[in-house]
Amino acid sequence: MGVHKVLSRFRRLSEMEQSKKMLNQESFLKQRIQKGQEQLKKQRNENKRKEMTYLMFQCLDAAQIIDTVGMNDLNALSWMIDQNLKQIERRINETQANEVVENRAENVIGRELGM
Repeated sequence: MGVHKVLSRFRRLSEMEQSKKMLNQESFLKQRIQKGQEQLKKQRNENKRKEMTYLMFQCLDAAQIIDTVGMNDLNALSWMIDQNLKQIERRINETQANEVVENRAENVIGRELGM
């Protein structure tokens, strides 16, 4: 019964509306390939980030740069450390801003209560 309703509703649509979201096989495959490539790129970036995090902790543990690390990895490690520092600075600034807002709110409430 439900299938018949869907089919009859579909048949009532204009031909343009019916084919609006339809894909031919080639465009469908292109879409799937593009999505797969995007997922692969994201996974590669995630893997590189994890490798650099592991390398960073290895260097911190050894208290020196490991001899087998290449220049590309050192550049990636440097970039990752910079990103982590920026994230820490953002969190500190957010925390400080929140504290200022909370202190102002407490002062306003205290003045309103006559304290």
